[in-house]
Amino acid sequence: MRTLEDKADTEAEKVWTATKKFLGEEITDKDTFERWIDPISIIDIDGDKIWMDVPADFYQTWLEENYLKDIKIALKKATGLEMEVDIGINPGLNPDPEPERTHPKQKETKQEKSKAIGRPLNQSFTFAELVKHPGNEAAYEAALEIAELRRNEPLLLYLCGEIGVGKTHIEQAAGHRRLETEGNKVAYLTAEEFANSYVDALQNRKLPELRKDWRTASLMLIDGVSFFGGKERMQEEFFHTINALYDMGSDIILTDNSPPGELKKMDKRLISRFGHGEIIEVRLPDEEARERILTKRAQLKHYNLPEAARKYIAQNVHGDTRQLVGALSDIMRYKWTSDQKIPESELEVALKYRLEERVIPGIPAIVAAVMDYSHLRLEEMKSDDRSYGISHPRQLAMKLCSEQGYSHDEIGKYLGKDRNTVRHGIKAHNNRRDTDNKTATMERAVLRELK
Repeated sequence: MRTLEDKADTEAEKVWTATKKFLGEEITDKDTFERWIDPISIIDIDGDKIWMDVPADFYQTWLEENYLKDIKIALKKATGLEMEVDIGINPGLNPDPEPERTHPKQKETKQEKSKAIGRPLNQSFTFAELVKHPGNEAAYEAALEIAELRRNEPLLLYLCGEIGVGKTHIEQAAGHRRLETEGNKVAYLTAEEFANSYVDALQNRKLPELRKDWRTASLMLIDGVSFFGGKERMQEEFFHTINALYDMGSDIILTDNSPPGELKKMDKRLISRFGHGEIIEVRLPDEEARERILTKRAQLKHYNLPEAARKYIAQNVHGDTRQLVGALSDIMRYKWTSDQKIPESELEVALKYRLEERVIPGIPAIVAAVMDYSHLRLEEMKSDDRSYGISHPRQLAMKLCSEQGYSHDEIGKYLGKDRNTVRHGIKAHNNRRDTDNKTATMERAVLRELK
């Protein structure tokens, strides 16, 4: 590696001093400049090439993706040349890293109380009230790591999944846990509230105050980011907010029904930014998990849930936790004892309005209705055959099962497919239905048969 015997007197150091002056005109935020530009150590310069080192690969990646263009422009102003920049890694530049990561502002306000801004967090959406199951385990663990500052660098966590799978519960649970530590500020907003707050601040000439409030949070939580689709000004503001938070060492948790790659009318820079974090799909609970959710909720309500009722609800009320909790409330009105044997007919009466509201044929019944219309056998529906006459009915069956509240895992288990294949099949059917009359006709015919 090249060395620098006397940095103050070298051509490289003189060039870099001038370059930093020009960079300061572009990167005006002091914290950002100190975090990303000051750690750069200039090694040598030779003609139109300059060598520089940074303390870690994280700095290298971030500079190359976010500030390399600014550095090259500043170098051209300082030298008059189009410079080639070589960024290397030298861990020795940071010999005494802090063993525990804290938000930069937290160091200055260690004894201050934590506070929440934006929409109030739901007091029930905590880790203590969240039932971990295979469909949410990865998201649960990632959110907990963020909440407890276990990582040595900031993280953007993107949670996606069907409506009602518990994305917001996990997100807010992280907010509650972070607030238990002094000196933290947690911002929670829906994407629509973010946009409305921005417009209000713009109209009232209070944008600097709003940005300061948002961009000094140690954890930002945003629900429903697809709302930004097609709103270029909002996307620009959100993009810069994310970058400012990341520069400050803050964590971000975002949620939406769609993964980043399926967001419509979204700036490529934002999609790329989301992709640099962790993307985790949250899925609906299976039957065993639904039983545990019911048991947990009953305990929180100090209610001894009869086993027969628990099993009946878990088997017959599909979909999200809200549906399960609603069914539990229906059962509680009857004041059955925990050891009482309850006839299924009485359970049907107790839940009749909920079951009527959600007329749920089983997965086999839905698949059978599609098979009858398409004149297919079950082994063909479960096969790997991708021909039009088989794959399209199979994708319709996946879509109809999903609409009835069955999880991608449950659908895939019956059809012998993994959940990603199910998700792709549903998306393919929906895209085709908008332009293909034959597909739309088949869907309407099967739905009539199921009613």
